[in-house]
Amino acid sequence: MFSDESTFFIHRNKNVTKIWRTARERITSDCIQAVQSGAAKVGFWGVISAQGTGCCKLYSQNMNSQLYANVIQNDLIPSINMWQLEANGIYQQDNATYHKSRDIIALFEDLSINILPWPAKSPDLNPMEHLWAIIDKKLKKTPIRTIQELNERLRIEWLSVESTVCAKLIKSMPIRIAQCIKAKGGAIDK
Repeated sequence: MFSDESTFFIHRNKNVTKIWRTARERITSDCIQAVQSGAAKVGFWGVISAQGTGCCKLYSQNMNSQLYANVIQNDLIPSINMWQLEANGIYQQDNATYHKSRDIIALFEDLSINILPWPAKSPDLNPMEHLWAIIDKKLKKTPIRTIQELNERLRIEWLSVESTVCAKLIKSMPIRIAQCIKAKGGAIDK
């Protein structure tokens, strides 16, 4: 099982800053699209297996240990049950601070869920990063104006991901790992 969190914004494309200039023009501050601070956003936690998408959690506050414990109990465990996976399966998460808190480590031990050791700063390796890009691309097709609309579209896109997409992303892991080794830990092609 692979998991990740991402943030999606209403007013702009995720992690994209638009720059308007001619090919010969230098990039100056007046070429860069203004971004308002405090933009409306939605946090999204999701989990996938080779069987497809599992439960997801949309949240408005910043993720922390308490919220993550809630996600584990109310979203991860139902996903494991839905997929009929072994309770002692292997679970991937990145190295966010709240993933490594004592309470979270104890919770995983109590639930007999083994955590896959994960290298720091390795987003290219996680299949979820590629799934976020697919979802983000679909979201860009039509404007989203409200948080409610964003929440609804995120749920629709999450539920519409075919299990074959998840299986393909997970099966591509050995290739991405080999590319990462070849790049000596640097960025790899997606």
